[in-house]
Amino acid sequence: MMKGYLSKEISSKEGFLPFLLAILCLALYLPNLGGRDFWSGRETLYAQVARETLWEGHWFALHYNGEVYCNKPPLYFWFIALLSMPFGDVTPFSLRLPLALSALGTVLVVFYLGKSLFSVRTGFLAGVILASSPQFQKYACVGKLEMLLTFFIASSIAAFYYGLNSTVNKKKYFLWGWLLMALAILTKGLGFLLIPPVILLHLASRRELHRLKETELLLGSILILALMMVWLLPAYIQGGPYYIQGLLGHFEFHLKQTPRYIKPFYYLCEVFVGLLPWTLLLPAFFFYLRKATAEKREGLRLPFLWFAAMFIIFCILLSKKSRYVLTLYPAVALMLACLWDTYIEKASPFWPKIKVVPVVVISLSSGVLMELIASGALSTPTLKGLVAFSFTALGVAVWLALRASQYRVIFLSLFLVITSFEMTYMRLSLPRESNAGIERAVCEEILRVMESGSSLAVYNFAFFNPDYVFYTKTRVRQLSSEEGLTSFFTSEGRAYCLLSEGDYQKIKLFTFKITEVKRGYDGKLILVSNKPNHEEK
Repeated sequence: MMKGYLSKEISSKEGFLPFLLAILCLALYLPNLGGRDFWSGRETLYAQVARETLWEGHWFALHYNGEVYCNKPPLYFWFIALLSMPFGDVTPFSLRLPLALSALGTVLVVFYLGKSLFSVRTGFLAGVILASSPQFQKYACVGKLEMLLTFFIASSIAAFYYGLNSTVNKKKYFLWGWLLMALAILTKGLGFLLIPPVILLHLASRRELHRLKETELLLGSILILALMMVWLLPAYIQGGPYYIQGLLGHFEFHLKQTPRYIKPFYYLCEVFVGLLPWTLLLPAFFFYLRKATAEKREGLRLPFLWFAAMFIIFCILLSKKSRYVLTLYPAVALMLACLWDTYIEKASPFWPKIKVVPVVVISLSSGVLMELIASGALSTPTLKGLVAFSFTALGVAVWLALRASQYRVIFLSLFLVITSFEMTYMRLSLPRESNAGIERAVCEEILRVMESGSSLAVYNFAFFNPDYVFYTKTRVRQLSSEEGLTSFFTSEGRAYCLLSEGDYQKIKLFTFKITEVKRGYDGKLILVSNKPNHEEK
């Protein structure tokens, strides 16, 4: 089947290709959404904000732990809350589903953009490259909102491109571009900084800046302002001026934040690693540019400027986090697909099944074994020998395919290696990497001994975790001093406080030790109270 999709006759199956990409994305992402606990910290924070939106009606002025939450705009939390309605609460599946669907949407946007810039086959290759890239797969299945932002940014850029290159429905495309930009801003305020520079650079490189007046600037600005007011006016009513001031203060904080890393090639390294093994061809891509036709170079203009503009903005404004570069992935996927299309164009006829089947088996097993090595699951000499044999066989298969100009087989092999690696990683390593379930066990022990209706606090901000709020379904106070702890315990009613073993030994306040909780990776925690427990729950 892969032979047919990568052959010169791929255009005859054009109508089926978006459906095939959608099936591929669903197969890669859906199995990894609900099979593990929340990522400790960030996912439980987002889950709690969405829960308070769903349960308490804070749809515009978001809340976390009973207080106004000003760190993010509301769109992602709206999606989580809406998808959680059938469950009655936020679940790992409902938290991550918007991101998996955003990843699928981004892949389809890249397909159609690649089709317009180059050809149907290039668009399909770009979609496969993007969908299967390790970091893209990971953040399609992890509750961090950059994937949703990537979808709206890619869609907005594509809409503006279609508007600039269409002879009909230009206004419709431009309005869609502005609408999608507004949704990007409602996802993360950074959205408005990333899209306009790409469009401006694209027009400037073609000496067509005068065409900006075609993009419905006034109407688009009104559309964005109107959508912002749909959110901000009710938010002001719900949260008061403090909420608006908090939003502005948080945005200003990020603009002025000093980069955590000063290494100039940080983001380049992140993109290279995040798109492996496809980025191994980047050196060949720059060589290919010298011989590319004028038509291909014109097609590469938009993705290249897309990458360049956002790369410069990230380097100037932001602290360095690997997930930020997700917005660059569609551009890189389009550039790499252009190169792969050139190789596949001159590839030899597809190998017969008797040769392809062993390559498929070796590729799948090699990807799985790579992850087992990385996770430390392979330690016996016999298993290490199996790994060495599998990798040797893969190297020989790729070498033979390269000699025979079987570029389709090589593409298929790389795809199978990286997808089998990533699927195994999602099952074995990601739960440990995210400390999923560790804090949940702590909270379950707290709930076992804590009397219903009591107050709960955590002493010392250093180890406070949003998991405590989400899993206990309790407003959790954060205390940073012994005076605050004294005030908390002298208030009316039963009160509990969780603190580290070291802090418990240091405080001079008389408390009743209720229980010890093993945290797993960070020693023991002590739960104390202002009253003794008369009986265990």
